[in-house]
Amino acid sequence: MTKAFLKSIAAFLQREGLELVRFRKRERKDDVMPTELRRFKKSGQAEGVVFVGVAQEKVRVPRTTRKQLDGGGTIPWIIYSTAMVNMYYFYCYDRDFGPFFLKFCPYFPYPAKLCLNGHEYLKCQLQQRGI
Repeated sequence: MTKAFLKSIAAFLQREGLELVRFRKRERKDDVMPTELRRFKKSGQAEGVVFVGVAQEKVRVPRTTRKQLDGGGTIPWIIYSTAMVNMYYFYCYDRDFGPFFLKFCPYFPYPAKLCLNGHEYLKCQLQQRGI
């Protein structure tokens, strides 16, 4: 599933003419958005994916191990540990919600996170009402 997910990201980037932004260590991801958003708006697009970024992050992940039984023998067992994983960020812009991002982990159990900013939403709503 991970390989298919990564292939679909690469195909999406190629189809949309976007480049994958590699975030540097300790770089604030939200600091990249204003520059990319200005370029996005200059291109004449009203909403859509502004850019896709990737950052290596420490993530809590399940792993399998063998657990010893009291009577002898072993059984498969799931434990949680941490791993350094490439996280994919889809920074987007919407007329109603403003800027937001979706964060995906391509590692089992494939968690995702949607982050909206209430202040940006309010600004968009006020702008649409001419306030």
